[in-house]
Amino acid sequence: MPSMQKYLGDYAKGWIEGDVDKILAACAEDYEFVDAAIGPGRFGVDEFRLAKYRNGKYAEGGYLLMPNQLQPGTLAAMLPGYGREHFEWMEKLPYLGGTIGWIDDVPAGRIEMDGERRKLIYPLVPENKAMLRDLLNKQVIANFAAGATKVMISDLRGTRIDSPNELSLIDKLEFEPGSFAMASPHPAGGCRMGSDTKTSVVDSDHRVHGMENLFVSDPSVFPTPVSVDPSYTIMAFSYIAAQAIGDKLRKAR
Repeated sequence: MPSMQKYLGDYAKGWIEGDVDKILAACAEDYEFVDAAIGPGRFGVDEFRLAKYRNGKYAEGGYLLMPNQLQPGTLAAMLPGYGREHFEWMEKLPYLGGTIGWIDDVPAGRIEMDGERRKLIYPLVPENKAMLRDLLNKQVIANFAAGATKVMISDLRGTRIDSPNELSLIDKLEFEPGSFAMASPHPAGGCRMGSDTKTSVVDSDHRVHGMENLFVSDPSVFPTPVSVDPSYTIMAFSYIAAQAIGDKLRKAR
């Protein structure tokens, strides 16, 4: 099966933190941030959900942009820098507000076997790097518009931007292994759905091509990554697969 363990998407995230003048009040009950510098924690910006192309070349978008909700311990672990600089940022925790973006990355990843050991290979192809740069640009603009006095990028050098006039610093960022802090909560692909046995693994009933009794209904069947939480969709996958299995069992009686 030529598509098995290919077309893996990492659902990568890029995030930044902004330092504002006012304390950001948060309601632990419903996670809605009430200060305008970070906005309601439940909402994302849909304007950039679909990537735009001009003359066949990536132009902008392809991600969900939303407020960040990192807890203090997680933020401390992921915030770039060490020593005094790190301490100064964490000391201002009540004044920190940030954003995060979930990109619809090009599914260029794959899984290979090295004996009994699985190896996950995820190259950051040029289009994914372009998405990350555009995402960071939009985040910096949004944070300054909301009142940030300075912004820290999530690269491991802790690139600091002191005004919107310094957006060119984002063009200098390296997106190489070990150079940029990203999270990947919902990796997908590897058993993608489709009708062509050369480019997919399962059909629309979640049945593996060429197999009678083997079904896959987890996020590995996504044909491409999604920049939203896929939990409900995965439950729907299981429902469709269960229906197909039930129909097959009834016919066998």
